[in-house]
Amino acid sequence: MRIVNFLGGLGNQMFIYALCEHLRATYPGERIFGYYRSGSLDVHCGLEIDKVFDVRLPKSTLLSDFISMLYVACKRMGWTRWENERHFTRYDIVFDGYWLDSFFYKNKDVRTMFRFRNTGMTGRNGEILEMIKSSQSVALHVRRGDYQNSENMELFGKFCNVEYYKKAIGLMEKTVDNPVFFVFSDDIDWVKANISPENAVYVDVNSGADSWKDMYLMSRCRHLIMANSTFSYWAAMLKEDNGTVVYPHKWYYWDNPDIFPEEWTAL
Repeated sequence: MRIVNFLGGLGNQMFIYALCEHLRATYPGERIFGYYRSGSLDVHCGLEIDKVFDVRLPKSTLLSDFISMLYVACKRMGWTRWENERHFTRYDIVFDGYWLDSFFYKNKDVRTMFRFRNTGMTGRNGEILEMIKSSQSVALHVRRGDYQNSENMELFGKFCNVEYYKKAIGLMEKTVDNPVFFVFSDDIDWVKANISPENAVYVDVNSGADSWKDMYLMSRCRHLIMANSTFSYWAAMLKEDNGTVVYPHKWYYWDNPDIFPEEWTAL
């Protein structure tokens, strides 16, 4: 028995699902279960990966849920090890963490692993998609929101600052003919006031249960400027065009996860 706890927003759920697939391949004779009662799911849009992508989520049972809850309680008391180690033993039953590590999917086709269930964009999203297809489109993702509170500012919020975005935009303007910047953000007004790239299209039609559509639209762009966000990371990984991807050289203050392809550009 192996139990995987699902946490966070859509991007985090995708990393955790990649771990599930790794466990399925590594332990073909064992049953993999999922735990879906974490409060961190509710902070975002709940468990949404199976609504957005054609994936096989592991089942949960009362027993697996109980074991997982007991493990998490012990973890908070310091009685178990923390997450994100690559090599497991038969004693590792509960997997509780975010698992930002390309080790778990480096030999897999992530576009096959994560196929969007619905690619039919309508209304304003359909108009934006056609603009993306017909231009030298550059997705620009700016995440603010919870990154702006005092705790998260120290952990995540300092690295994708105005200087980073200005450098990334400058690089795109030098290397891409007539770039059109498609701006995705939870704070469009801040972007307009502080970054405001020329020739920009501001995508502000998707929120809540429709937020995944931003990931889909970003993944259709030819080029992409990431935030230190798993959401725009996976948009870049699912891109079909071999254009330029720019990411921040610092992901969080203590470390950088091993997730970035060599051909991407760090700024």
